[in-house]
Amino acid sequence: MPASSSRNREHALRGLLLGTPRKVLARFLPRAPLGIGQRGATGLDRRSLALDPDESHLAALARVAHAASRWSGAEPLAGWLDRQVDAALDDRMREEAHAVRDGAAVGEGPSVLRDLARPLEVGPEQLRAACAALNQRPTVERRAFVRVVLDREDPEDAARAEGVSLNALACRARDALLAVLEAFESTPWDRSTTSAWPAPAVREASNQTQDPRTPNDTQGNSDERS
Repeated sequence: MPASSSRNREHALRGLLLGTPRKVLARFLPRAPLGIGQRGATGLDRRSLALDPDESHLAALARVAHAASRWSGAEPLAGWLDRQVDAALDDRMREEAHAVRDGAAVGEGPSVLRDLARPLEVGPEQLRAACAALNQRPTVERRAFVRVVLDREDPEDAARAEGVSLNALACRARDALLAVLEAFESTPWDRSTTSAWPAPAVREASNQTQDPRTPNDTQGNSDERS
């Protein structure tokens, strides 16, 4: 094996050991039974939550392991597992919110926040604050934000899928976007090393979600608050 290939392999292997114990464990953890990983991924998608999938998976495993002795068997296992996974996601949301309030720095090891912050040209702490702010919005707002801002879905198609008017969808997406922008603006970051946020795609989405609120549409934004 060439010396350069050997060095690259050693560098990659060392990278597996970087980060918090939770992240190291996530890299080595074998496929878990009971479909907890898939349940976690489904929960993140269903609730449109901005959380690290690996961290959420481990939190769900820990939650199930801790609660296993209390499962009586009377409740169907699938429903019980889904409830544990949802509770684990709630725990992760609270942990991230606390980290933002405490001003905790993102660790130096491998991190989804760091990986996503680079192309957006922001700091990982700013991205964490934005994700935490988004997670605190109502589910309907998060879904609208994901569809219109992140997935760049056609607004009319998204409105039909959500069963609301185009105006109502735009209001939901814009309310979530404003919360995200406020989180970025209120979190200190070194502007000398990054360019101004938001990224072009988000600026364009902001233009597309100008608030066309009407009296009827504002009623559609208060139905689901969690």
